Amino acid sequence: MKADPVNAGDGFAANRNPPGPPCQGGVRIAGPSPDKGRTGGVAVCFSRQSPLITMTSTPIHARHFAELDVLRFVAAVAVMLFHFTFLAWVMPESTAYRLSGGVLHFPELAPWTGAGWIGVQVFFVISGFVIAYSAEGASLASFLRSRALRLLPAAWVCASATFLIAAGSGVAGDYLRSLVLSPVGPWVDPSYWTLGIELSFYGLVALLIACGNDHRLPNRIHRLAWVLGVASAAYWLLFWLAQAGEGEWRTFFLQHQEDRRLQLLLLPHGSFFALGICLRRASRQGFTPVLVAICAALMLPCMAQIAAHNALAVAKTGVASGAAYPIGLWLAAMAFMVAAIRPGGAASTVGAGRLRALGLMTYPLYLLHQVLGCLLLGVLAGWGLERYTTLACTVLVMMALGALVSVGIEPWLRRRLDGCIAAVATAFPSGLPLPARGAIRREDAP
Repeated sequence: MKADPVNAGDGFAANRNPPGPPCQGGVRIAGPSPDKGRTGGVAVCFSRQSPLITMTSTPIHARHFAELDVLRFVAAVAVMLFHFTFLAWVMPESTAYRLSGGVLHFPELAPWTGAGWIGVQVFFVISGFVIAYSAEGASLASFLRSRALRLLPAAWVCASATFLIAAGSGVAGDYLRSLVLSPVGPWVDPSYWTLGIELSFYGLVALLIACGNDHRLPNRIHRLAWVLGVASAAYWLLFWLAQAGEGEWRTFFLQHQEDRRLQLLLLPHGSFFALGICLRRASRQGFTPVLVAICAALMLPCMAQIAAHNALAVAKTGVASGAAYPIGLWLAAMAFMVAAIRPGGAASTVGAGRLRALGLMTYPLYLLHQVLGCLLLGVLAGWGLERYTTLACTVLVMMALGALVSVGIEPWLRRRLDGCIAAVATAFPSGLPLPARGAIRREDAP
């Protein structure tokens, strides 16, 4: 019998009532995890009805990094304010401008919120960390199931809400693409563009898990970080070398800076996921000189991407802005993240429930805010409300909708989807190696 790698090398302590789902006709035994930063474990059911042993990965007391929920939320708010107070009046070609009517101008906020797009780059680093964390000890089936349960219910609810409310705004025809998380748009809300990039990263991690989730998986994921980092660094090195001269290469890179195929290959953004993976390794092993050097090296292509995106934003909007500000914001977010995941740190307990609620509402808030929020901006402005009152009301309504989805609607739909997946699994003669229902942690976020 090959033990789950989360518990490889550990002795098992017999316990007839360990945490986790009930064992049908047998005795459950739980074992701790050797990962001191994540006290999870496995539950093993020795069934009388079957000569086989069923092993399911069940977190016992998984450490939750509540500070990352704060960082997620702040990043989502930064993106939202970028759309509401900058893009919605600066760029007539944008969805935000078209839906809001471009009637509310916030020139005094533009120097601060004009770089709010940097929240997406923060999301990608957090995703690299969380996925590397959640892949440990997961079977391929359980990993895919956890990703489906995390992404699909909220996407279905948010896409449906956008479709119903914005049916006359020229964005509802892409409803089906949004429901299935199509990597190629257009979608009901332009914010869905990041999900295809996330799915590309998930697919690479799933391939590594399919090769065998044993004690070597963390090393394989770490090597994936090397591949992503080197590929991304090479891409941005060529990009900036091409910008220094004239000719076909410069034209090529300028024309393909937002090429969807390159995005799905993770060339522009792969270094962000790689950095998250390395930060996960550092949270387990400590910030050794080697890991510090690797993280510092990965930050270089990350900053190159931020500088390139800033230059593209300046070209599109006509608003001059240096790259130092968004790079500084991103570095500050990374410093906060390093402090939050420091090895040996105790799990957050003070206000952890409220912080987790912020983290869970981030995903629906991100998916809902651009189309529905900009529509609401235009409606409230048409009613004659003062612009800051309009902005505050729109932000609060979007946050309330995000909370409603994450607390009320999404959990119900998630349970229904979980039941459907379990029903499909039982239809196979030998079953599928899925964890028990409810064993998936909701805080695993994209």
